[in-house]
Amino acid sequence: RQRRPRGIELKYDSYLRGNMQRFQTLSSASRQSMEPVTNEQYYSAFGNDVVLTLDSAIQSVAEKELARVVKEQMASAGVLVAMACADAAGYKRGEVLAMAVVPTFDANQSAPDFLRRNRAVTDAIETGSVMKTFLAAILLDNDLVSPEEIIDCQGGVAYFNSRRVKDTDDHVMREVPFADVFKFSSNVGCVTVAQRIAPADYADWLLRLGFGRPTGIDFPGEAPGAININYPSDRDRAAFGYSVSVTAIQVATALSLIGNEGVTVKPHLVREVRDVQGKTIWRPEPGAGRRVIKSVTAKKVLDLMEGVITEGTGKKAQIPGYRLAGKTGTVNKYNPLSGTYDSRAYISSFACLAPREAPRIAIYCYVDEPKKDKYGGAVAAPVAREVAYVAMRVMGVMPAPTNQPPDKDFELIVEPIRTERRTVTLADLATRARRDGRMPDLRGLTMAETITALASAPVELDFRGSGIVIGQNPAPDQPLASARKAVITFGKAGDPPLEQPSDSIPRAAKLALPPPAPDDDATTTAPLTPSTED
Repeated sequence: RQRRPRGIELKYDSYLRGNMQRFQTLSSASRQSMEPVTNEQYYSAFGNDVVLTLDSAIQSVAEKELARVVKEQMASAGVLVAMACADAAGYKRGEVLAMAVVPTFDANQSAPDFLRRNRAVTDAIETGSVMKTFLAAILLDNDLVSPEEIIDCQGGVAYFNSRRVKDTDDHVMREVPFADVFKFSSNVGCVTVAQRIAPADYADWLLRLGFGRPTGIDFPGEAPGAININYPSDRDRAAFGYSVSVTAIQVATALSLIGNEGVTVKPHLVREVRDVQGKTIWRPEPGAGRRVIKSVTAKKVLDLMEGVITEGTGKKAQIPGYRLAGKTGTVNKYNPLSGTYDSRAYISSFACLAPREAPRIAIYCYVDEPKKDKYGGAVAAPVAREVAYVAMRVMGVMPAPTNQPPDKDFELIVEPIRTERRTVTLADLATRARRDGRMPDLRGLTMAETITALASAPVELDFRGSGIVIGQNPAPDQPLASARKAVITFGKAGDPPLEQPSDSIPRAAKLALPPPAPDDDATTTAPLTPSTED
């Protein structure tokens, strides 16, 4: 029985599917062809190759870390999306660099539909206080609030439109700057400033930011989400993450807008389509994008998000030597069977942009129904940290000097390997790949150096692992013309050299981090409104 295509295969079936060809040739009495089929005729029957935007190193650590936290937390599911928000280090804005879903399935085996769906694009959820990021962007862009403005959080309890909103006891505040309201995720403070925008205007702004409609990603089955803001009480709930259901790809896309200085970014999973001979026949056209918020607004939002990492609820996302901008979120799950929110079931999430000074990647991660912890800062933030760390190394973003102890898994101790080889420059290696058409000796190079050395090489790069180069295929001095892909294996300097890539990857980072501050906030509202944490 012919298998029904799904996912990327379904979306690009017209490119992938080969063509049945018939040609007339001279034949013998026994009906054997007496003249050869030309190369043009031969190749015309083949389908094409689809090249994904996924980065093997970033995807690998995303899958491993997400599976780890889902198992540790005894959660029902987990989703992570990492997306380039700038053109840098060979990546283009809008490229999805990692898309991980747990539980997963073996594509070679039959599996039920609930496992086969790509939750990153098909499942819409309420995110909790992650949505405060976009509330802040809207208010700042309309000059309705400033980071320095003093906001009365009323001791952590207040009534808005006949509904009660409460902060957690750890984050009880009174009169504080809006930057602290955001940093410590005060629901009372956020609902207070949300009164300054009409419900219809708030819904319209969320639509402009990309919520409530498909992003247009090249993957079938994308859910549009929903913006249910019709009354003032809906707006109040939306201020801390209810009344608006969104997909993970929508959140990552909206984050990329902030990282791209307020200009929209269209996500895509396919970088190009190549014919059987390796010639590129199609590439997506991302377009110029549309400005939604001012660039100065985007910078202010990044400042607010950085405070979450350095002093607020997202301390567990800190990476020594790097600056991140992030926001935690925790929300009670809606139970469609009972029509109420379950006080014992949570979705814990974390959104971030890295590096803060010039964002290159947007990451959104959520864990569905964790059993041990519930706050986004404790459950999802460490996963995003690991992915951000590997992504910045792959993208060539080097850490700033720090007093923190070095990370042994990623400390680039390259001398044991480099002393075995002749001293050459990156320019020498790049020239060898471009002019001589042969694979240079990459042993001991970092990911960023490897990208530079092979920038002009006529091959697709496939990175495996993290650290420095310990194995490569093709081997040094082999011709590149016969290879369509160069598989580079990374590891630690003491690891044995590998000629073939290893599918295993060590945990991205075991960082020596400062102890976290008291995590997120919890909110209870009127009887029909669930409690929420961030």
